[in-house]
Amino acid sequence: MLLLFSTGCQPETQDPLVLYSARSEAIADSLIEMYRTTSNQPIKVKYGTDAQLLALLKEKGDQSPADVFWANTSGALVNATDNDLFAKPPDSVATRPARFVPSHHRWVPTTARFRVMAYNPNEIDSTALPASVLDLPNQTGLKGRIGWTPAYSSFQDFVAALRRSPSFDVDRLHDLDETLELLRAAGVL
Repeated sequence: MLLLFSTGCQPETQDPLVLYSARSEAIADSLIEMYRTTSNQPIKVKYGTDAQLLALLKEKGDQSPADVFWANTSGALVNATDNDLFAKPPDSVATRPARFVPSHHRWVPTTARFRVMAYNPNEIDSTALPASVLDLPNQTGLKGRIGWTPAYSSFQDFVAALRRSPSFDVDRLHDLDETLELLRAAGVL
């Protein structure tokens, strides 16, 4: 999940909007330039990792020059929210569908990530695919045929989101841990 957050400082003049971006420059630059062009708002961008930028926010507190923090991972959002680093964004920004906005309204999502299973229908019958990622270890014939990136922050966010999802049955938390271990043991993770 790539999410945009307000740190509380709202520009009242054409002073530069200070953006802390944990997104890569390759992804963010064109979007920032598009906003700069359409809004005529000068923007000063500081790039870094989620951890580096969160450390700056913690260190500076209310004196942070950041107007906006654009996180790369949902873990950064949890960290910032738990440490009370975000002010509530203005209502004019919080226009997303309610199901995507957290109840505390301390940040606003800008994008969502979806997990999909792409497969070759010439090689695998669609009826052989699991209905859930939790069912993957029970599938036969998939050993060594699934690509994952478990060290990548997006995969870790995916697992964290499964754990925190209100629709996820708490009784299945053990199933999730077990599933991840079974995926590893089955050679599909």
